[in-house]
Amino acid sequence: MEKAGVSKKVVAVIGDSTFLHSGITGLVNAVYNQAKITVIILDNGTTAMTGHQEHPGTGISAQGIQTTAVSLEELVRGIGVKNLKVVNAFDVKALRTAVKESLASNELSVIISRGACAVRAPKKINPRVIDVAICNTCGACLRIGCPPSRR
Repeated sequence: MEKAGVSKKVVAVIGDSTFLHSGITGLVNAVYNQAKITVIILDNGTTAMTGHQEHPGTGISAQGIQTTAVSLEELVRGIGVKNLKVVNAFDVKALRTAVKESLASNELSVIISRGACAVRAPKKINPRVIDVAICNTCGACLRIGCPPSRR
């Protein structure tokens, strides 16, 4: 899109499994063609969309045997990406900062957002709930940090 003349910053989002199975070549071409885009790799350590199978980044083969895991960081750097950030997927402040910095950059950047799949992550003992008595339907509950939420 950037090479086709889209004037706004281009952000591509891809999961870790899809990146390893079919996204690497796109990043290779982006580096080769000096694209000024941001690629965000959502690394949850599983192939969630098809049932949580292992993939080359997990270190477990299709036969369930322990093997060498592909390091996304080493792979991305090996392709030639210089602007690489690895961020905890649940640290919203750090994630926002990484995205803002990458969008401000005039070079190709990759952000690896790493965190457990929400389906596999342990459930909180005291989940947040909305106190409907003080909710004013401001819509903030769609963002993290809703004022009327409590534990």
